[in-house]
Amino acid sequence: MSSTSSAVRAVDCATSTAGASPELFKAGMRQIASTVSIITTVLDGRRSGLTATAVCSVCADPPTLLVCVNQDSGTFAALREAGVFCVNVLASAHADAAMRFSDGALKGEQKFEGDSWITSAGGLPVLEGALASFECRTVSLTEVGTHGLFLAQVSDVTVTGGAHPLLYFNRALAGLQMQE
Repeated sequence: MSSTSSAVRAVDCATSTAGASPELFKAGMRQIASTVSIITTVLDGRRSGLTATAVCSVCADPPTLLVCVNQDSGTFAALREAGVFCVNVLASAHADAAMRFSDGALKGEQKFEGDSWITSAGGLPVLEGALASFECRTVSLTEVGTHGLFLAQVSDVTVTGGAHPLLYFNRALAGLQMQE
């Protein structure tokens, strides 16, 4: 992680004996419709990214996001080391990109093929046509169980809007159709 970020904090969840089984927890979580984003970064000149549904606002002042990433992801180490990333909020037209960035068999530049990407002023990959793109700097990383929780300050936002968002629900992608 960049020198301006604080140290990684680990939280041991294995000591708890109470609670639902992981399988039951996952079944319940599949009932929560989530916005789909592609998280991108650059480390040593190499782009990497992943599809994420665990992204949420923390506060508006200062603008801060929480992004949760599985530590087994091929992109986790790059996110941790780079200390900067972009959250690209997907429109329903980006379903193929979401699937490509979630494909563990694809690595690095392979994931970026087939879509139009620009480089932000901060040097991060931004998906053209994303509903919104948030350029972020990691301020803390906490490891909880299998995931890393990136608390990140937002340095820039691009909003295009105007399209239907892509959602993930019960193991499937779907576009949200707004009621008139």
